[in-house]
Amino acid sequence: MVQRSFITVALLFFVTNANAATLACKYIDAIERSFLHQHVTFNALNENLENRTIDQYIKRLDPAEIYLLKSDLSVVKQKMKGIFKQIQANKCNAIDDVQQIYVKRLEERAAYAKATLEAKTFKFDQKTEIMLDPDTRDYPKTKAEAEKFQLKYLNFQISNYLASGMKEDEARSQVVRNYERAVKRAKDTTEEDLFSNYLDSFGRALDPHSSFLSRDSLEDFNIQMGLSLEGIGATLSSQDGFTVVEQLIPGGSASSSGLIEPGDKIVAVGQFKPSGEPADMENVIEMDLRDVVRRIRGSKGSKVRLTLLKKAGGGKSTIELVRDQIKLEDEAVQLSFIDKEIGGEKKKIAIMNLPSFYADSRRGGRSSAADLKAAIAKAKEGNAEAMVLDLSQNGGGSLDDAVKISGLFFKTGNVVKQAGRADGSRPGRPAVDRS
Repeated sequence: MVQRSFITVALLFFVTNANAATLACKYIDAIERSFLHQHVTFNALNENLENRTIDQYIKRLDPAEIYLLKSDLSVVKQKMKGIFKQIQANKCNAIDDVQQIYVKRLEERAAYAKATLEAKTFKFDQKTEIMLDPDTRDYPKTKAEAEKFQLKYLNFQISNYLASGMKEDEARSQVVRNYERAVKRAKDTTEEDLFSNYLDSFGRALDPHSSFLSRDSLEDFNIQMGLSLEGIGATLSSQDGFTVVEQLIPGGSASSSGLIEPGDKIVAVGQFKPSGEPADMENVIEMDLRDVVRRIRGSKGSKVRLTLLKKAGGGKSTIELVRDQIKLEDEAVQLSFIDKEIGGEKKKIAIMNLPSFYADSRRGGRSSAADLKAAIAKAKEGNAEAMVLDLSQNGGGSLDDAVKISGLFFKTGNVVKQAGRADGSRPGRPAVDRS
């Protein structure tokens, strides 16, 4: 159990093992009951929890309330009514049925965007006013009402590109391509991803802090907690259907090779056969970023080939890199010093930046508590007269480390207290005190 923040008490993560079988319908009931076994408030599958789960699933499907119609909500709720019992009977058809409703509406919005923006009669209206906050408006009741809102939204989308210096014709084409890619991603969503999304909706129906980690999410979470990954050492983004290199991480093979630079586009990825011979290159244009990353990451010492469209010159080249373990030092505790004049005297202040409460659970793994303790010692050695602990960018992490860090600053008193269930039982772990 790992907590995102030391003020969060009942945050639970349930994951699929990276080496285990693919998440399937037959596992969902057991996972839901694992949530309930440790949750403080909910301990049974009931109608209230089912309705909350369905609401969360709808919100996850269309958070901006742009694609679904008001009538779709009734259909979705009807299909998912009794979802707990359906899952217990190893039937998850309702989840796929709901996805098809979403895909249909997404295709309609994409078709409308294409017809509207490619029409000669379309005129960009810079005076368009639009309410984006879904909490202040409702789902459209009819297709005509949906198109009326979307017309405003298309103007808003174009304005964002125009603000970046793009010409209007190019901005129109870009918006159309974005819709087309969204349709493709929705159609390509795997069954495992659908089940993961459903389980995450179930977790969030329990409370705002409970989540389900899919296989990919678990991998990202472990990287965040351990501040290390095995790969080539590059930060990637998805732009216009291309996987683009944003930055190179010092110490990674991508940086040390001198063959890849920020701005380069990765258009194909190739692996190696067990015999050591190179396998065929796989085109990754228009591929979801997560799938591209999955192909590039790999165990330390293994090799991967990348075909690049170079930012400089626009030429194409294929390179070979050896994967290695990359330390994400920029996300660890950072110590710096500043001089501050206080009362006419210059004081040396130590600044501790703590981006997250990271903790590698493996033997010998680093932790934010140990790193911060070492940084405090260095601050004392540097004769700092005061210290500022900067948590402004801290998104949470390990509860144990947050408690240990609190214990570095005061000697007595509790940091976190875990309450029992309403029925008097105590799930999970005992109360956590300062250590």
